[in-house]
Amino acid sequence: MKKIFIGKNDDPAQVVENILSEVEKSIVLVIPKFSKVSDSVANFHLLKREAEADGKNLLVESIDDDALALAAAAKIPGVNPFLFGRKHSMSDIVPPSATSATDVSAPDAPASSIADENVTVASTPNASPSGDVEVDFTAKDEAKRRRLSGLFSRRLVRIAVGGAVVAPMLWAAASYSIPAVTVNLTLKTFDWNFSEPVTAVVGLSTADYAARRFPAEIFSDKKSVSVSQPATGERKIERRATGAVTIYNAFSSAAQPLVSNTRLLTPEGLLFRLSEKVTVPGAKIEQGKIIPSSISASVTADQAGDKYNLGPVSRFSIPGFQGTSKYEGFYAASSDPMVNGFVGTVAYPVKADLDAAIAKLEPLLSDAGALSLHSLPAGFVVVDGASKINNRDPKVDDTATDSKNFTVLGETSISVISFPADELELLLKFAAADNLGFAVDLNNLEISYSSVSADFSANTLRFTPSVRGGATRAIDVDTLKNEIAGLGADALKDYIVGLPGVESARISFWPFWVDKVPSAADKIKVVIGY
Repeated sequence: MKKIFIGKNDDPAQVVENILSEVEKSIVLVIPKFSKVSDSVANFHLLKREAEADGKNLLVESIDDDALALAAAAKIPGVNPFLFGRKHSMSDIVPPSATSATDVSAPDAPASSIADENVTVASTPNASPSGDVEVDFTAKDEAKRRRLSGLFSRRLVRIAVGGAVVAPMLWAAASYSIPAVTVNLTLKTFDWNFSEPVTAVVGLSTADYAARRFPAEIFSDKKSVSVSQPATGERKIERRATGAVTIYNAFSSAAQPLVSNTRLLTPEGLLFRLSEKVTVPGAKIEQGKIIPSSISASVTADQAGDKYNLGPVSRFSIPGFQGTSKYEGFYAASSDPMVNGFVGTVAYPVKADLDAAIAKLEPLLSDAGALSLHSLPAGFVVVDGASKINNRDPKVDDTATDSKNFTVLGETSISVISFPADELELLLKFAAADNLGFAVDLNNLEISYSSVSADFSANTLRFTPSVRGGATRAIDVDTLKNEIAGLGADALKDYIVGLPGVESARISFWPFWVDKVPSAADKIKVVIGY
C-alpha cells in the first residue's frame, strides 16, 4: 500500500497525475485540513473514477472531518488516524504461537496488566485453520468505537446536507471556470507530383496561379578583372614625364583662365605644359590683404626623357605672363614627383602575348559573372539558362613594367531573371489544392527545372518545374478554434469527421463531466500530427 501526501494547494488534476504515476494498486491519500481537494465532492468523484480506470483502490486518511465526509459521499473509504489508530479494523491477525491462547501476554507480566487493558482472548477452538489467533475488541473498546462512529455519522449527515446545497454551486463554478478541450488531429500525407510549364514575368504585380504566371525580377551587375602577362617583344619609345601641380592666384580677386599647353617653367629651366584648360579662381581680399586662391591641374613635360622625372618643385613660373604685373601674382607648385619620362627600348607585347592574356581573362570573367549570380537577395531562385552575360572588348595597357609584364583589363555585365522561391511554392500549393480539393501544406519537395527559356526583350522566364513531394491539409488553428467553440461533444465529433484530409482524431474534455467545447479560445488546444 502506497501513501500519497497531498499539499493544501494541490489541485485535483495534480492529485490524479500522482495516483496514475504510482505502480502500487492500493493508494492511501493523506489529505490535510483546508485542502483544495476538499472544496467539492466532485473532486472526490473525479479521483475515484480515474483511480478505478487505472485499476487502483483508494483509501482517504485525514483528520479533516469534511474531507472524510466528502470521500464517503464519493464512496471512498476513509479513516481519521487520531480517532481510530489500529482499531479501525474489526480484528487484527497475530502470528501463530505454540503457546496456548492465554499466553498472549509476556510470561512475566502481572495478571493485572491484562485486566487493565480489558483484552479477552478467544478460546483455542476459535483459532483459524492456519493457526492464526483472532483477537476481539473488549466490550469497553467496542462501546468507545460505537460512540465515536455515531459522532462521525452525525457530522457526515451535516456535511452531506450542506454539500447537497454547496456542491451544485461549486460544480457550476468549476464548469464555467476550468473546462477545456484538447483536439488531436493526425493528418494524412498525400503523394503529389507536378510537371507543367510556368512563366515568371518581370514587373507582374499580381500572380495568376491558375494561368501559371507569377512575378519575377531582373538583376544586373558589372564586374571588372585584369590579368598580367609577360611581354616578349621589344620597341623603342620616347615618353614624356607627367604629374600634377597646384596653380595659385595671388594677383587679384578676378578669375584667370589658362589655355591647354600653357607653359610652366622650373627654376632649372625645364618646361612643362598644362594638359587641359583650367580657370584659376579669384583671390580673396580681406582687410586689404590678398589671400591666394588655387586649383589643381595635370601637366606633361615639354620633351621626352628621364631628366623630367623631378621631385617636388616649390615654384613654377608662367612665362606667358613675363613682362606683366601678373608674372609674380600667378605661379604653380608640385608636391609629388613627375614620373614616367623615358627614352629607350622597352618590352612590348606581341600578338601571341595578347592572345595568351585574353585566354586567361575569359574564365576569370565567367567566374566573376557566376559569383555575381550567387549574391542575389535571399529567397530568390536562379535556374540554369536564366542569365545573360556580355563581355566587353578587353583594354590593353601595353606599358610594360620593370618586370616586363603588361596588363589586360576586362569587363563583363551580367543580367539574370530570378523569381522568389515563395512565389513558386504558392503556385504549387494552388495547383495541389485544386487537385485535392482543400488547402494544403507541401513538404519534402524535390524540384528540378527543364525547358528553361529566358527572353530579356519580353522580360519573361519560361520553364517546367518537375516536383515530387507530400501534401497535407492546411489547418489554420485559430480558425478551427473559432469554428468549434461552443459545440457540443456530438457536434464536435461530426465537425472533425467532416474535415477532409484528417486521418484520425482524438478529443479530450476536462473535467470529466464537461461535454461542450468552451467558448474561450484559450481553453481550446489543437495539436496537429502527421
